[in-house]
Amino acid sequence: MDVVLMRRRAVMGASVCALALAASPVCPQAWPAKPVRLVVPFPAGGPVDGVARLLAERLRADLGQAVVVDNRPGANGAVGSALVARSPADGHTLLLATTGSHAIHPALGARLGFDPVRDFAPVSLLCGYAMVLVADPALPTRSLSDLLALARRTPGGLAYGSAGPGATNHLAGALLAQRAGVPLRHVPYKGNALAAADVMGGQVAFMFDFLATAVPAVEAGRLRPLAVTGAARSPLLPQVPTLAEAGYPGLEIGGWVALFAPAGTPPTVLDALGAAVARAGADPAFSSRMRALGYEPLPGGSAALAARLQADSEYWARAVATLGARLE
Repeated sequence: MDVVLMRRRAVMGASVCALALAASPVCPQAWPAKPVRLVVPFPAGGPVDGVARLLAERLRADLGQAVVVDNRPGANGAVGSALVARSPADGHTLLLATTGSHAIHPALGARLGFDPVRDFAPVSLLCGYAMVLVADPALPTRSLSDLLALARRTPGGLAYGSAGPGATNHLAGALLAQRAGVPLRHVPYKGNALAAADVMGGQVAFMFDFLATAVPAVEAGRLRPLAVTGAARSPLLPQVPTLAEAGYPGLEIGGWVALFAPAGTPPTVLDALGAAVARAGADPAFSSRMRALGYEPLPGGSAALAARLQADSEYWARAVATLGARLE
């Protein structure tokens, strides 16, 4: 009789387990059960891609599973972000998003194909960044004031490049033009690299570029740095003044890179991801490599990321309103 009872309990236990598996893709299996795809909604070789590959390397060692970087550029981050929003919420597809993709583009009224709050679960902040205003070294400009004086003398104003309509460096130029009262013409490109190439080639006068990609060209003499957009000077370009030091206090323009998962991802998976990122951030070697890319590591888990997204969304909504900028 005891044997019969034990068999019945075993059958009941198997049935309950089968029901649990049908209801949840991660129970009772351990996560990750297969390679993790880290979607980067920007081109390979760009500044955000560098962060992705550094994070993927660290997560691969921490989680014991392959982490594959999948670049899905387009529409200033909207294409890749929408892809992740529609992906299974099982923790095996993640998104490396930025201020541009999740705070600026929505403020511009762009048709995104996703909601940055409703369709994603925040995991963790990773790093923050400032930019550097770099000009064609062939121009007779040695300072920001020189550049703006040249813009005033140039019919139609100077042209500046960006990674595309609505990109952070597009709006940085628009805010500078508004604040300084000078004519500046925006020329959008499909990525920072193409814009930087045209600054170096003299097709456009300047751009706001990421430190990670600008510093090598500055050191080679192919770009001239005039100002950084952060609250303090960058250790990568300590001789370059901030916008505040150059006469424009309060004009601090930067952003963050952060990790998101599709909405509905199980809390246990989100907790495991957040813990893995926190362990990476606590490693001085990881932080040092992040700084070498021109980023400042940002501590903070899901709650900090959600609060930062809300605050930056409100800031850029106000900024876009003052500029009258709009994407259709």
